[in-house]
Amino acid sequence: MAIDVVPSQTPAFISLASKTGRLIAALDASRTPLGAPETWSQSLKTTVSLMLPARAQIVLFWGPDYVALYNDAYAPTIGGKHPSALGRPAVESWTELWGDLEPLLSAASAGKGLKVVVDACHTLRSCVHARRDLPHGRALLLDR
Repeated sequence: MAIDVVPSQTPAFISLASKTGRLIAALDASRTPLGAPETWSQSLKTTVSLMLPARAQIVLFWGPDYVALYNDAYAPTIGGKHPSALGRPAVESWTELWGDLEPLLSAASAGKGLKVVVDACHTLRSCVHARRDLPHGRALLLDR
């Protein structure tokens, strides 16, 4: 997807200062379950406006299809999946993690307790550990 093809009437909540913001502005509304950004709920607009300029790595899974939106800081973490994952249901791009990811997203969507703990490894390899023994939800330990 070309970054420089941005609609002339980009909604104000989308930061064009970020590459990912420009990609979101250029999304084909017929290609994403979210539809055109102008039709998004105020909650989604506000969340995206806060996420895009953030320096922290942020991915948002929105709606019943867990449509992925993320910021520039997060994009490198998914490598070759970017930018095709943007605006698409999570199951399409995170298939290798879906068995662990879907229950976590479902629990969070249902308002159940969810605890995410990020812990640093002393190695360069990435590893994901999901704990399923917590009484009020699940914890996902991401070690890098």
